[in-house]
Amino acid sequence: TPAPSTADGNTVPAAVVGTAPGLPRVLSVTLPELLFAVWAAGALLRFAWKLSSYRLYRRRLMRWAAPAAQETRIAFAALYNGSRLRLVSSPEVHAALLLGVKDPVLVLPQQLPESLQTPEAINAALQHELTHYHRGDLWLKWAAELVGCLHWFNPLLPLLRREIGRACELACDEAVIRTMNAAQKQAYGEMLIALAGKQGRAPVPLTAICEYKHQLKERLVCIMTYKKKNLLSVIACCCLLALLCGCAAALGPAEEAPDAPPA
Repeated sequence: TPAPSTADGNTVPAAVVGTAPGLPRVLSVTLPELLFAVWAAGALLRFAWKLSSYRLYRRRLMRWAAPAAQETRIAFAALYNGSRLRLVSSPEVHAALLLGVKDPVLVLPQQLPESLQTPEAINAALQHELTHYHRGDLWLKWAAELVGCLHWFNPLLPLLRREIGRACELACDEAVIRTMNAAQKQAYGEMLIALAGKQGRAPVPLTAICEYKHQLKERLVCIMTYKKKNLLSVIACCCLLALLCGCAAALGPAEEAPDAPPA
């Protein structure tokens, strides 16, 4: 293709083709720019989908929401003295759950199942969700979702979300049963069995008392075998850790073996 020329016949240098006024601009996209555009589009689409799913799910739960029963509100007031977290009941839920970081709400079933009709079970369910609230587990799950938006192409994302949910539930169970006796632990475990899989998996980050049914066996084993750590065992673990660190510091880095002399 001959080089373009001006009206007086002079040739236009190739370096300015596409930049001079009146000449067509040549669009060139490098592979890194194309990959970045695809990644950014995927991240934005996933974030928009998660945000819209959360709004629709919350709107559906709160559409027919009503104040919880009086005895439940009394138990809630005894456990939580703040004003930011709201307690409601909704016919759209079948187990206690907590959702929302900007406007958090604790939602209970409007028709309490038989496993939640005793004062002890109601108190345990409220303690469970309030522990999630005080530990900031919803913030952690939303942070994981933001990381998932940035890594939308990663096939290990479901495993990450599942492990975060598992760690949150095990830590929450441990905090709740810390002051329980054997009979109370058994009642707490029976409540989990009765509520296992009732709510089902939600498309948005939330904490439910027993969202994943396949984790139930591990949670029950941890509940029944839990032993409160006394001060002596904590001090022993700290001393052992300090001893290992001291030995590692005293030994220093491993020295490289000298090169063998040439044969």
